[in-house]
Amino acid sequence: MHAAITSESPRLAFLGELTLRNALAFAGIVVILPIVLREEPETVDDEYTDDLLRQYGEWASSFMYDYAASNLRAGLAGNGLIVEVPFGTPQVSLHTSDVDDDVTD
Repeated sequence: MHAAITSESPRLAFLGELTLRNALAFAGIVVILPIVLREEPETVDDEYTDDLLRQYGEWASSFMYDYAASNLRAGLAGNGLIVEVPFGTPQVSLHTSDVDDDVTD
């Protein structure tokens, strides 16, 4: 799961990816959860979004996964590909700015 910042309102969002694969097929979906805060700071930086992700990421991952999984199941229904979408929420991987920096180095 990632946190994102845009210049337009709502400026904050969580992005969640669900990807599944087997020997014959690949399936994936991205879910975007806009976040509106009552008292959003004037300046939103990586440190702020990292804190937001650490505080709410695991909590949000549960219902984001349910939404993503049900939509992925609907998209796969009747297409003949055997890609099974697990019913339990997998362990979330929070991609803070420092994790993303380590990947690009």
